[in-house]
Formats: sequence, structure tokens, C-alpha cells
Amino acid sequence: MAPAFLVMAIGLAIVPAIAGLTEMPFAVSVVSASAGVISPLLAYWVSRIGVRSQGMELGMQSAAVSLGLSVGSAAAGLLFGSHRLEGAAFLVAAAAMGLAAIASLKLLLSLAPAHHEARPAPADETDAAV
Repeated sequence: MAPAFLVMAIGLAIVPAIAGLTEMPFAVSVVSASAGVISPLLAYWVSRIGVRSQGMELGMQSAAVSLGLSVGSAAAGLLFGSHRLEGAAFLVAAAAMGLAAIASLKLLLSLAPAHHEARPAPADETDAAV
């Protein structure tokens, strides 16, 4: 996840520096490709390490994503409205993605030894009969 967050941060950081319309599709492609990688990875990890049922964990993730989209849209709108802070919305989003990359590395390191113990593998029915 960390590389995808980092690539997204870079893509968002270069958007304010783009002067022409020909470079914009590249930056948008980088950001959207990163989001396409991050979303299923987050769903995988949430369902893999969740302590409650997978449906409940994924529902909570969906609620968190919706809240983040709402708050992020409102904050970006405020930043876009300020003419003194040209490109600030993209730079703030890039900084958030950089922090997410660091957090995902720390999360991965903390889960590495324990993630195999989080949920035992289901027993095969033939093993139960023996």
C-alpha cells in the first residue's frame, strides 16, 4: 500500500505545477491508478485483520471512506475558494497521502508477526472426520 500512497502523493503534488492541458491526463492517470490499487488493498486488509465479522468491518470502512470524501470535498472547496493559496488543495492532499504511506508502513510492520494469528484457517471437513 505504501508505494501506491506515495505514487498518489507525487501525482497530486505535481498537479499545481502543470501548465498545459497535455500533461494533465498523465497526472490524473497516476492518481486514479493509485486509487485503483489502494481501494481493494484496504478492503483486503480490513477483512483480513478485522476482529468482528467481515461485513461489519467492511461496512465501517465504507462509512469512513464516505466521511473522508465529504470532509475532503468540503476542505478542498474552501482551499480552492482562496485565491491566495493557489494549488493548496492538491498539496494538502499530497501531504495526507504521504502520511498515509508512512502510516501504512507502520501498520504493516506491526501486523507482520501477528497477522497469521488473527484468523485461523478454516478446518477441512475431511480433517474433522479423522
